[in-house]
Amino acid sequence: MSIPLIFDSDMIGDDILALIAAAGLPVELRAVTAYGRRVSATERACLAVKLLHRLGLAHVPAAAGASRPLLRAPRIGCTACDEPIFQFLSRGRTDDGPDDRYSASVDSRPAAQLIIDLARDAPHEITVLCTGPLTNLATAVVLEPRLAEWIKEVVIMGGVAWVPGRSTPVSESNIYNDPEAAAIVFDRFPRITMVGLDVTMQTLIGPSALHELLDHTPDLQALATGIVSSCITKQAEQNLHRMPLHDPLALIAVCEPSLLRTIPCQVQVETGGQYTLGQTVCRPLTASEQNEHGRKVVLVATEVDSERAIAMFQESIRKALEASASTPNHVEGAGKR
Repeated sequence: MSIPLIFDSDMIGDDILALIAAAGLPVELRAVTAYGRRVSATERACLAVKLLHRLGLAHVPAAAGASRPLLRAPRIGCTACDEPIFQFLSRGRTDDGPDDRYSASVDSRPAAQLIIDLARDAPHEITVLCTGPLTNLATAVVLEPRLAEWIKEVVIMGGVAWVPGRSTPVSESNIYNDPEAAAIVFDRFPRITMVGLDVTMQTLIGPSALHELLDHTPDLQALATGIVSSCITKQAEQNLHRMPLHDPLALIAVCEPSLLRTIPCQVQVETGGQYTLGQTVCRPLTASEQNEHGRKVVLVATEVDSERAIAMFQESIRKALEASASTPNHVEGAGKR
């Protein structure tokens, strides 16, 4: 049975690999909602629209959300994957202006409203996967507090529990980018799984991981392998010559939770620390605490079957691209929804 899923993302790097993989996994994409890091959320939503068309998923709505954190100045984030993304967006273009074929297909509703509408129409059915800053989901639950109960589960690629951070010694990028939004999400939603650096840094692929899977889709091959290559080049600055599957692992865990070992925790986000901003402070809960009325329990991933996760990722990419190669949406172009 397919899992109804809203994919909330900043569409920068391995988020794109996760979206491709989603087309080869037992998920039913209900929407893609975009956060704008470095460029506007509308531009990120246009990228999502083009990719959805390319994957034969033109019926899935994509909406633009926030383009900056709730309270803070935006942070640039990693720029390593900008070039392959630009090349993918430029393919088939004859000028440098906005690509109206795809911008016209962006859903007219703000991302937060689209999330609310979909959850209201299907309460207790939809999982929200967040692979970017949590601004869109935080905005949605502030606008409609009942959303916290309507959503079946929130799965977050973000945070770090008991290993070093990467944005700072104690923080991960998505949480660090908008800690106030993260604090709202962890405080409001009762069913959260946190797929953080504790497990994503255990799930690593090399430069040839996707090559043999992409022979019949040259544009997607250039995009996917360009992202992997760019990320590995960036990781080499820290003496890591492989790419962590941050966002794809969170997606795969939605479909196969048994890949992860989790610990029930209370999670609080540091929003005021001079040196600890964005830290996800995880305290394991006792059995009695977990059963307390009103207690919000976050399942924090601490271990992963990385070999099986990588195999599932590769297989999902293969299935998605085989389907893409045979769909009418294989040709360039988009129509207005």
